Amino acid sequence: MRLSTNYQFDRMQSSVQRSGQAYFDAQYKVTTGKRMNRLSDDPAAIEPLVSMRSLKASMDQYNSNLKVASNTFAASENAFSEVATILNRANQLAISGGTATASSTQRQAMADEIKSLRERIISLGNTKAANGDYIFSGTNLDVKPFQDNGTVVTFQGDTMNRFIESGPGERINLTLANSKQAFMDSITRLDALQTALTMGDQATLNGPMLTDLKSSQDAFNQLRGEIGMKTQSLQATKTNFERRSLDLTQGISDLEEVDLSQAITDMKKAETAYQAALQVTSIGSKLSLMDFIRG
Repeated sequence: MRLSTNYQFDRMQSSVQRSGQAYFDAQYKVTTGKRMNRLSDDPAAIEPLVSMRSLKASMDQYNSNLKVASNTFAASENAFSEVATILNRANQLAISGGTATASSTQRQAMADEIKSLRERIISLGNTKAANGDYIFSGTNLDVKPFQDNGTVVTFQGDTMNRFIESGPGERINLTLANSKQAFMDSITRLDALQTALTMGDQATLNGPMLTDLKSSQDAFNQLRGEIGMKTQSLQATKTNFERRSLDLTQGISDLEEVDLSQAITDMKKAETAYQAALQVTSIGSKLSLMDFIRG
């Protein structure tokens, strides 16, 4: 059966186009490092890939939330630790001021130091997290919780619990219910200690004051214990999520990315096939032209 020149030319042209597209696709995979650049590259892999990407995005958001929680707990622990140190110093000053050998001048110097310690506790009560939120103001994150007019300190936050999503159907409570009261009690007791030192009230300094300061120290030590437990639980959750996130990243990579050495080999093969198709077409075109001349 005699084949027409047009038919032969169409077949050769189609072959060049197919091999050229195959070469371009192979070259593009090497350049991008991606096995899938179009939906048609691997339709069967699209559904699991989309599912894994969606899950990975959720995991990334949870990890971001856990980072916020971790920073908040770390800032809380630092604040509580410093308050405990301040209260320990206040206790030492109360003991020193309660001795019969302490002069009025010495007691006044101690009272002045207590005033500075009180101001520092208020500052710690207004600690901010890394993102700028006040961590002891409940859900009023942009409101400074402890306002001092010079003589009286008022609490401007709220006592509502602040939750953050830590996983599917899971939440972490960033609020420590007793923190507001612990700060307010400590400030009130330092006010009383300052007054007792100024007045030289040895009975108060040697009795109720030491008991009250011990209560404040215990309250902050308890808060530190709560933070420790929350942090430990948070770290376990973070470790689990990081592992799952790595698994998802690897799974996505396995579906999306090429084996570079194999991709280069495939590109070389495609290049050879493309060059062969061009050569065949070139020769075929010359023969067809001779046929035309011969009539």
